[in-house]
Order: sequence, then structure tokens, then C-alpha cells
Amino acid sequence: MVERIVSLGLREVVFRADEAVAEELDALVARLADMGVDAAAGGEVDLAWDTIRFDDRDGVLLATTKDGHDTRRTHRRDDVTQLLWVLSAWDRVARLAGLEAPTPTYWRDSLYMTVDVLKTDRVLECRRVDIGSPTQWFIGGERFDENLVDRLAGDIARCVELFKFRPEAVAVLGLPVGYAGVVDKERGVIEVRDPAGAVVFSER
Repeated sequence: MVERIVSLGLREVVFRADEAVAEELDALVARLADMGVDAAAGGEVDLAWDTIRFDDRDGVLLATTKDGHDTRRTHRRDDVTQLLWVLSAWDRVARLAGLEAPTPTYWRDSLYMTVDVLKTDRVLECRRVDIGSPTQWFIGGERFDENLVDRLAGDIARCVELFKFRPEAVAVLGLPVGYAGVVDKERGVIEVRDPAGAVVFSER
């Protein structure tokens, strides 16, 4: 773990993250300082996928996040590694797709999926949909079409389920409505298609 201490308002805050995302951590603390965040115990900063909460630990203000491996979201992590990993993955996929920036998805947003698909090693197709309901994502093992939700029995869950069981697929959750991301368990993102079905990135 690496550690950064930054003054946010009247308090110093300790940020911790895995060394693999040290550059992203430096960018994050600089961004929060530029935003003029005034940290206080119990205060939160919304950063799309998750929020950072400032928890007082024996007089030390620590940046914490929810644990994505706990689908009930009751446990907290004393570091921001998972959040930084998700945000940097979104940025990478947005660049691959030729987009200016990712479109955020929150861990609590809904997804519709074919039954038990997250418990398999199948290639997943993930598409952000706009069907006028809380369901924002369709996750399946077959190419998406507009009638698929009506034709298949499925499960509805929160996007945190995807993080727990198939974390590599979370990388495409920054794509906008209509875009589809195809994800292989071992290789990661292997294809992105735009709303017209044109392939904008492929490693197939």
C-alpha cells in the first residue's frame, strides 16, 4: 500500500491505495484539493461508482470506500484501491471506444442478466439500456437485441454483483446508452460496439 496525506479544508486526510494505482491516487488527491473539498468526519465525496467517506480513526481522518466484494455493502475498506481501479478501467475503455469521457454507473444501479450467467466463465455481452425503469444494464452470454429482455427469464441485481463475480466486466460500465462491451474472463474487454452495431474496438 502507498499512502498520501492531503489537507482538505481544516483537516488532513490519509488516503491509501495499492501501489499499482499510485498514479491514479496522486491524481485523485490533487483533484479533491482543486475541488475545494472540506473534509469532516462522516463527510462524503461522490465519485461516480462509489463515494469516499471520511472516517475518524483515533483522531486520524481516513478515506474509506465500500467493499465491492461484499454485495450487502456493509463492510468498508480503509483504502480507495477498488474505486481507483474502476475509474481508471472506465477511462481506458472510453479511450478505446473513441469517447471523450466515460458515463458513470453506480454500484447500486440495476442490471438485468440471464440466469446464473455471472457464475460461468462465458464471454459476456454488456449493454447499457434505457427502458424507462431502474434496470440500466443487460448482461448476457449472447448478442443483445431489443426483444431479449422480454424473451428470457432473468435475474435482476445491482451492478456490485458484477464486480464481485466478474470484475473484469466492470470495465465496460462506463459506456453510454446503446453501447455494448464484450468481455472475456481471461482477456478482459475484447470488443466495443456503438449503438448502430458498428465495432469501434476489437481484439477478437
